[in-house]
Amino acid sequence: MAKSKGFKLTTALVRQLRLDSKPVGVDDKNKIIFEPNPEGKGYFVFCSDQNSPVGFGLRVADKTGKKSYIVQRRAGGKIVRSKVADCADMPLDEARETARDMVREIKGTGRNPNETSREISAAEITVKMAMNRYKGRLMDQRIPDDADVDYDKGLPPREDSEDKSRVARPNTITNFRRAQRRFAELGWMNKRIRDISLDEVLAAFEKKRESAPTANEQNFRWLSVAIDSAIEREKLDAAVARRDPVLTTNPLIILKVESRWRTKDQIDADKAKNNSVNPLGPTTTLRVFLEAAWGRRDYNENRTGVDFLITELAVGARKGELGTVTWGDMLSEEERRSGDHSYVWLDDDPDYGNYMLFSRHITKNRRAHRIPLGPFLTNLLKRRREEAAQASLRDGFGRKGRKWVFPARNKHSKTGYYHDGGYLLDAIAKEVGIPFLNPHDLRRTMGSVMIALDVPGAVQSTLFNHTKASARDLRKDDSAAAVTSLYSRPEWALLREWGEKVQEYVFAAAPNLYNSMKPAGFPPLSAPDPHVPTPPKPRTGRPRKSMLRELQEQEALVTLEGGGGLG
Repeated sequence: MAKSKGFKLTTALVRQLRLDSKPVGVDDKNKIIFEPNPEGKGYFVFCSDQNSPVGFGLRVADKTGKKSYIVQRRAGGKIVRSKVADCADMPLDEARETARDMVREIKGTGRNPNETSREISAAEITVKMAMNRYKGRLMDQRIPDDADVDYDKGLPPREDSEDKSRVARPNTITNFRRAQRRFAELGWMNKRIRDISLDEVLAAFEKKRESAPTANEQNFRWLSVAIDSAIEREKLDAAVARRDPVLTTNPLIILKVESRWRTKDQIDADKAKNNSVNPLGPTTTLRVFLEAAWGRRDYNENRTGVDFLITELAVGARKGELGTVTWGDMLSEEERRSGDHSYVWLDDDPDYGNYMLFSRHITKNRRAHRIPLGPFLTNLLKRRREEAAQASLRDGFGRKGRKWVFPARNKHSKTGYYHDGGYLLDAIAKEVGIPFLNPHDLRRTMGSVMIALDVPGAVQSTLFNHTKASARDLRKDDSAAAVTSLYSRPEWALLREWGEKVQEYVFAAAPNLYNSMKPAGFPPLSAPDPHVPTPPKPRTGRPRKSMLRELQEQEALVTLEGGGGLG
């Protein structure tokens, strides 16, 4: 960091200072002379104005060029330099006055005022400050301590983060905001953490314990982890400053001490009571659902939605994982190897055969997840690829949804890909008399199928991407092997064998689907009459644009056939 001679700092000069050049003197007309700074080294500019305290100046930081006001004085035989504020956050005159106060503290205590303020602020940290700082970590963004709950609603997570896996998913941020709103309702946001009593925690937790147990626990867990983060940061700050930490205890620990968190058995019982877990039965409702879904494929433009739901069930995808899958042959070899892209490969890779890979940025455990594709699911996806090629010929190769395996139905979609099929899932379930079915129930259904097939526990865990298992564990028919601290890559051949069995079971549950997708050499199954979807209620109001377009095309065709066209 280079040091320059003093200049009279003005607002205009502060704005003029940059990293690629630095002031070196003044000319005969008293104008500041700048010289290039090609190496991008940071530098200081100290203020020579008599109204400024001695040692007040400005720092232009290395690499970033960020500008901040500083003040430095000698105290107790050493030089103490302290940051006043970022230049973008404080006017010059206010920075001078703040620096004046800081000089008095330096001379009086011999300490950096920022160290003292950090010590004080750790004791004064509020719920709002702790939660905003933790949310900033989740988004890899700096969020002001006093920001409102929805301050960052229009602020997307950083896309330029060096490690994208550090950036939380949108659903995580949404849930965190919900927790912030809950504690705002309780009047806790401006409450200092050290002032929260144990009785307050217990009383607040009990308010929603019965009416909304899951959301209530999630809210308090978010606050607990935010406070833990603040405590750990305070420990580090205290160690660096060689002092005792002033924030040491998380008051929410009382919830664990008093056994207020539900156990896994209690959570499962609540889910059963509320009918929130309703997987399809491998030998009962799975057949009914898949027959109804397949009957809807060529009905009301449902091809993408039906293929999406069948694939989601067959591979056990979590919500949000399947939509972003692209065609692998549209990616470079380097992109496919990176683990940063979700894609499907249908050209029989020499090592893995046909497979689908979920990017490490969308999986829950932040690890890329490769899933073997059996012949039935491969045929379904190959049909999709053929239909995608036809769509490109019809609509042009620049169409927005071209790269997606499951493109959005609406060409004006912001993302261009299909999201979760929730509306179609509801419609199919209601049509066949299934009272409740959500997207995660399809994943649970795959779990039920694996249990019915007696798939080894370690293989189940790996196909579900719950944990990694060793090759030795994969050979054992032991559900306990699903939990292991030894991480070696499972034998792909064994995963493929079981993955194909699971997918064939799913397709065979609906004979019409099975017969449509069966590879050559597989005998057909005896099938019922194809399902006929219930027609939708007639629409009122103006007809859709697509219907008007079809009528216009029909009228044009009639005109041509009648001799009114080119001839």
